[in-house]
Amino acid sequence: YTTLTFTPEKSDSYYFQAVLERSVETDVNYEAKKSTVSEATEFKLPLTAPVITVADFKETTSDNKGTITVGWKPVSEANYYAIAMTYADDANKGTTIDSVTYVPTAEESSAESFTKDITGLVAGSTVKVTVQAFRGDPEATEIADIDKSEESAVRTIILEEVKVEAGVRVFEAKNLTSWKAE
Repeated sequence: YTTLTFTPEKSDSYYFQAVLERSVETDVNYEAKKSTVSEATEFKLPLTAPVITVADFKETTSDNKGTITVGWKPVSEANYYAIAMTYADDANKGTTIDSVTYVPTAEESSAESFTKDITGLVAGSTVKVTVQAFRGDPEATEIADIDKSEESAVRTIILEEVKVEAGVRVFEAKNLTSWKAE
């Protein structure tokens, strides 16, 4: 037996046919042997985990809320992304942060990277961020209608108060990369 491996580069229906012919044939009546064309084989490209390229503190508002910017590389065939965040510092541990869904526009879909500003975070806190890619309708209610990737590696953003200027607390961001605990 001879086994051939075919790895498609995108999701689609694929058909196969085997053709057997001799490389040097002098008989004018020779005809290559061909199998029948196979039934369609459906292939769905697995979604890879996004790679976070930016996880930075952007600003603190007057009501002591922080904004971060999260950026990542697009995943082939993903329709939308979920950005999940958790507080990792003792003062805010257990406080829920709603995940954010990012659906690229048609113009953005060919971009080399995506970025999203996340607002309303507690300034002075430590936030862990992950991004996950999805294929399907972001409004779908059936889990079976949605494909998802693994989560990205965790990025941690630590905001530290460094000084007070004219009554305003000034924070400095320290960005760390850490791996998701299994």
